[in-house]
Amino acid sequence: MVGPVDPETDSAKLDRILAQLTTINKRLDSHDRRIARTEKFQAGDDGDDDAEADASEKEDASKERRNPGGGGGGGGGGGGSGRGPYRCRGNQHADGDWRRPREPKLSLPKYDGETDPLPWLNQCDMFFRGCRTLEEDKVWLVSLNLEGTANQWYYQMERDFGIVSWTRFVEFVNMRFGPPICSNALGELKELRRTGSVEEYQRQFLALLCRCEDLTVQHHMDLFTAGLGQPLASDVEMQRPANLQTAMSLARAYERRSAEATRAITSTPSRAPPRSRQPALPGPSSTSRAAPL
Repeated sequence: MVGPVDPETDSAKLDRILAQLTTINKRLDSHDRRIARTEKFQAGDDGDDDAEADASEKEDASKERRNPGGGGGGGGGGGGSGRGPYRCRGNQHADGDWRRPREPKLSLPKYDGETDPLPWLNQCDMFFRGCRTLEEDKVWLVSLNLEGTANQWYYQMERDFGIVSWTRFVEFVNMRFGPPICSNALGELKELRRTGSVEEYQRQFLALLCRCEDLTVQHHMDLFTAGLGQPLASDVEMQRPANLQTAMSLARAYERRSAEATRAITSTPSRAPPRSRQPALPGPSSTSRAAPL
């Protein structure tokens, strides 16, 4: 036999359920606002309403901590204590110390088509990883930062192929602005020789090395020291560097030492050997007279 149903108990249960649903809706709204601010940030918007949204989120979180059971039904049905079966854990930090971690202000690098696009494409990849850019948004974001010849090329490319994927875009950029397809980067790297300073040689070496694949660290060092020329190559190899960066640093150090030694030699004045004094020849005597004819 079922006893009489207390209407006040049912009402209290409904109030608690409604309070929990209200809390869930508020959290979903807060989550949507954060997603919207992230999308604005990726699009380049400064997000002037961030402070207002943060204040609203703080106020909602504070209300939840003060009344975790949801205040429906005059303090909830938790026995007058204002606490229902659902309890909000709240934030571990105090209200005044709560700070939402801000994403860094980043901007995509620009490209004009005048140099090798490989370093620029690498910077774009790092930007996308840092901002968690969606795959379908990468190409149109990059297209806003193309200038000059690259911008004209992209306009024609989009007319022909539409908005392509990021992988296809990278392929097209390398075909248009990268080295020719028939170029042999490894062969050019092997034939590269230092003709000027070590710094200039390193720049040429790295420009070719970034196009070579499947090379070990030892191959990098061997190719680098082979193009240094003597005596720098022997000086660097005698130190047995562990990687390419160490070999480059040693090459600059030995070049500086050689330049300082040459400067010290040229700045020292050369001393000529002392001249031997020859005895002066005796002149005609003033007392001597001419012989009679």
